[in-house]
Amino acid sequence: MAEIFKFFYALIIFISLILSVANADPMYCFNDDDCRELKCSHPRVRKCRMFLCRCEEVDKEDEK
Repeated sequence: MAEIFKFFYALIIFISLILSVANADPMYCFNDDDCRELKCSHPRVRKCRMFLCRCEEVDKEDEK
């Protein structure tokens, strides 16, 4: 009986992960200004890399 519950819990978690990944829409861009809607935490900044918006850590060389 406990094995059946474990199976269903694992199945629910697996299905929820698939649905959350399927709903993630990529943000396409041509330059960094196109990524304004992307929210990044403080040490990271919005960058356009290979036509996709990404949050990247700031290099010490970029800060100067």
